[in-house]
Amino acid sequence: MKYAKLNEDGTFDNEIGPGNIEWDATHFCSASNLTELEAATFRVVPLFETDPPKINEYQLVERDGAEKVGGQWRYKWKIVDITDPATIAQIDVKKAAAIRESKKAQRQAIVDAITVVVGEKVFDGDEVSQGRMARALIALQFANLSSTKWTLANNETVSVTVPELSQALILSGQRQTDIWALS
Repeated sequence: MKYAKLNEDGTFDNEIGPGNIEWDATHFCSASNLTELEAATFRVVPLFETDPPKINEYQLVERDGAEKVGGQWRYKWKIVDITDPATIAQIDVKKAAAIRESKKAQRQAIVDAITVVVGEKVFDGDEVSQGRMARALIALQFANLSSTKWTLANNETVSVTVPELSQALILSGQRQTDIWALS
């Protein structure tokens, strides 16, 4: 619990910090240890914390003392508009960067979900899978092999031919290019 000290006219003076305070020559304690009579004598009231109001990115919110609302003393808030052009420019740059990063993340999620169909086989076509396909095709050429075992998008392991794997790689790359072109 926080506490506030009031002026003689009953208006807010200041917030009282934690710890012991010398109220007078005979009282040295924290606000929470004052009796009701002592609190009234020293004009100490409970201060209820309230959430600051919602603001936009071009505003600041500051605590502006306290006020009595519904019989309780609560924090009072002040909204300050940011008017400094340099600060506004910095906010705009950060906002634009956040939008860019969000779009990149959305685009990456779409790329990560690429699948392509060759014949009746459904291949994962994300960037990692494209790299695996390219390496497998190079290895198959060096080994002069015409097929290899491959795990499809449904986790089924099958034999795929060089033309099937080549087609899956081409389709995956084209799909990724299409996704990047849209964003």
